[in-house]
Amino acid sequence: MNVLVNYDSWKLTDWREEREETMKIMIDYHLEQKMIEEVKKINIANYFRNFKDNLIKQYQFNNLEIAEFSIVDVEETEDSMIYTIQVIWSNIEEIVLDSEEEIKECIQKDINKLLEDDRTIIVDHEIDSKVEYEGV
Repeated sequence: MNVLVNYDSWKLTDWREEREETMKIMIDYHLEQKMIEEVKKINIANYFRNFKDNLIKQYQFNNLEIAEFSIVDVEETEDSMIYTIQVIWSNIEEIVLDSEEEIKECIQKDINKLLEDDRTIIVDHEIDSKVEYEGV
Protein backbone atom coordinates (compact mmCIF):
# COMPACT_ATOMS: atom_id res chain seq x y z
CA MET A 1 0.00 0.00 0.00
CA ASN A 2 1.45 3.32 -1.07
CA VAL A 3 0.67 6.34 1.04
CA LEU A 4 1.62 9.71 -0.31
CA VAL A 5 2.47 12.23 2.31
CA ASN A 6 2.64 15.88 1.40
CA TYR A 7 5.13 17.35 3.82
CA ASP A 8 4.61 20.80 2.32
CA SER A 9 0.90 20.90 3.17
CA TRP A 10 1.61 23.23 6.08
CA LYS A 11 2.75 25.82 3.56
CA LEU A 12 -0.60 25.66 1.81
CA THR A 13 -2.42 25.98 5.13
CA ASP A 14 -0.35 29.03 6.12
CA TRP A 15 -0.98 30.60 2.72
CA ARG A 16 -4.75 30.08 3.10
CA GLU A 17 -4.78 31.62 6.56
CA GLU A 18 -2.82 34.66 5.35
CA ARG A 19 -5.11 35.03 2.36
CA GLU A 20 -8.28 34.75 4.48
CA GLU A 21 -7.02 37.61 6.65
CA THR A 22 -6.92 39.93 3.64
CA MET A 23 -10.09 38.69 1.92
CA LYS A 24 -13.11 40.98 1.64
CA ILE A 25 -16.67 40.09 0.76
CA MET A 26 -18.79 42.40 -1.37
CA ILE A 27 -22.57 41.85 -1.32
CA ASP A 28 -25.78 43.16 -2.79
CA TYR A 29 -28.93 42.14 -0.97
CA HIS A 30 -32.58 42.98 -0.60
CA LEU A 31 -35.18 42.76 2.14
CA GLU A 32 -38.83 41.89 1.59
CA GLN A 33 -41.07 43.52 4.18
CA LYS A 34 -44.76 42.75 4.48
CA MET A 35 -46.83 45.19 6.45
CA ILE A 36 -50.49 45.73 7.25
CA GLU A 37 -51.89 49.24 7.14
CA GLU A 38 -55.42 50.47 7.71
CA VAL A 39 -56.15 53.61 5.70
CA LYS A 40 -59.30 55.72 5.86
CA LYS A 41 -61.02 55.72 2.48
CA ILE A 42 -60.79 59.51 2.20
CA ASN A 43 -56.97 59.35 2.72
CA ILE A 44 -56.08 56.57 0.27
CA ALA A 45 -54.80 58.79 -2.54
CA ASN A 46 -52.53 60.81 -0.22
CA TYR A 47 -51.34 57.70 1.59
CA PHE A 48 -50.02 56.04 -1.55
CA ARG A 49 -48.79 59.28 -3.11
CA ASN A 50 -46.48 59.79 -0.12
CA PHE A 51 -45.91 56.13 0.75
CA LYS A 52 -42.25 55.82 -0.31
CA ASP A 53 -41.22 59.18 1.15
CA ASN A 54 -42.92 58.46 4.47
CA LEU A 55 -41.22 55.07 4.86
CA ILE A 56 -37.82 56.46 3.92
CA LYS A 57 -38.19 59.23 6.51
CA GLN A 58 -39.45 56.80 9.15
CA TYR A 59 -36.69 54.20 8.88
CA GLN A 60 -33.80 56.48 7.88
CA PHE A 61 -31.66 53.69 6.42
CA ASN A 62 -28.19 54.74 5.35
CA ASN A 63 -27.83 52.31 2.48
CA LEU A 64 -31.32 50.99 1.67
CA GLU A 65 -33.90 52.37 -0.69
CA ILE A 66 -37.35 51.20 -1.74
CA ALA A 67 -36.94 49.35 -5.01
CA GLU A 68 -40.67 48.65 -5.34
CA PHE A 69 -43.82 48.11 -3.37
CA SER A 70 -47.07 46.35 -4.16
CA ILE A 71 -50.42 45.65 -2.59
CA VAL A 72 -50.78 41.92 -2.02
CA ASP A 73 -54.15 41.88 -0.23
CA VAL A 74 -57.03 44.27 0.49
CA GLU A 75 -59.93 44.10 2.92
CA GLU A 76 -62.67 46.68 3.09
CA THR A 77 -64.41 47.95 6.21
CA GLU A 78 -67.16 50.52 6.41
CA ASP A 79 -64.88 53.57 6.36
CA SER A 80 -61.39 52.20 5.66
CA MET A 81 -59.29 49.79 3.64
CA ILE A 82 -56.88 47.34 5.20
CA TYR A 83 -53.89 46.75 2.94
CA THR A 84 -51.20 44.12 3.08
CA ILE A 85 -48.25 45.75 1.35
CA GLN A 86 -45.01 44.18 0.25
CA VAL A 87 -42.02 46.52 0.20
CA ILE A 88 -38.73 45.54 -1.43
CA TRP A 89 -35.73 47.35 0.07
CA SER A 90 -32.41 47.09 -1.78
CA ASN A 91 -29.00 48.43 -0.92
CA ILE A 92 -27.90 51.56 -2.76
CA GLU A 93 -24.19 50.73 -2.76
CA GLU A 94 -22.51 47.36 -2.51
CA ILE A 95 -21.48 46.52 1.04
CA VAL A 96 -17.89 45.43 1.67
CA LEU A 97 -17.32 43.38 4.81
CA ASP A 98 -14.60 41.16 6.23
CA SER A 99 -16.53 38.03 7.18
CA GLU A 100 -19.73 36.03 6.84
CA GLU A 101 -20.50 36.94 10.44
CA GLU A 102 -20.40 40.66 9.60
CA ILE A 103 -22.78 40.04 6.70
CA LYS A 104 -25.28 38.35 9.02
CA GLU A 105 -24.99 41.17 11.57
CA CYS A 106 -25.46 43.88 8.92
CA ILE A 107 -28.56 42.27 7.45
CA GLN A 108 -30.01 41.40 10.87
CA LYS A 109 -29.64 45.03 12.01
CA ASP A 110 -31.78 46.17 9.05
CA ILE A 111 -34.32 43.40 9.65
CA ASN A 112 -34.62 44.36 13.33
CA LYS A 113 -35.26 47.99 12.37
CA LEU A 114 -38.15 46.93 10.12
CA LEU A 115 -39.57 44.58 12.76
CA GLU A 116 -39.68 47.40 15.32
CA ASP A 117 -42.57 48.82 13.31
CA ASP A 118 -45.87 47.38 14.60
CA ARG A 119 -47.26 47.33 11.06
CA THR A 120 -44.59 44.88 9.89
CA ILE A 121 -45.68 41.25 9.97
CA ILE A 122 -42.72 39.54 8.27
CA VAL A 123 -39.30 40.37 6.84
CA ASP A 124 -37.32 38.06 4.56
CA HIS A 125 -33.94 38.69 2.99
CA GLU A 126 -31.95 37.44 0.07
CA ILE A 127 -28.37 38.02 -0.95
CA ASP A 128 -28.44 38.93 -4.64
CA SER A 129 -24.71 38.72 -5.24
CA LYS A 130 -21.68 37.91 -3.15
CA VAL A 131 -18.10 38.20 -4.36
CA GLU A 132 -14.95 37.40 -2.43
CA TYR A 133 -11.83 39.27 -3.40
CA GLU A 134 -8.47 40.05 -1.94
CA GLY A 135 -8.64 43.40 -0.21
CA VAL A 136 -6.03 46.05 -0.59
